[in-house]
Amino acid sequence: MMKDKFLKIPIYLLFSSAFFIVLSGCDLSPRINEELVAAQERVKSQDYKEAAFIFERILHGNVPKDLKIKIYYQLAEINSLNFKNYQQAIFYYDKLARESEDPKWQIKAEERKADIYFLFLRNYKDAIVIYKKLISFSRQDRE
Repeated sequence: MMKDKFLKIPIYLLFSSAFFIVLSGCDLSPRINEELVAAQERVKSQDYKEAAFIFERILHGNVPKDLKIKIYYQLAEINSLNFKNYQQAIFYYDKLARESEDPKWQIKAEERKADIYFLFLRNYKDAIVIYKKLISFSRQDRE
């Protein structure tokens, strides 16, 4: 039931709204900006393989930390929702959580990892460990 609810969001809407956040908060070089727009267009047209390739290429350059975190999130979402490559998604959520100092990003990454472990990998042991970790986050961190 939870699994079905999770997958009902139109993927292109999820990425389009998330990408507005990516583009709105960073002062970017023209090259990075062009690549982000190209990646967004690929997501919008549901060419996730090319979008992931462009995101990876962006990460190999000199990218501001805030943008890196948002790209890790996009790559994790693409891998989880579109490629069903859950281990790769977990890899990117881990990178996001390590790189970010913002508890909201850390919580989001941990929640998504726990959901993947529980719903898709049926690895209940790791899911429980993460859910317990999430309980320890203060209420203030979540707001």
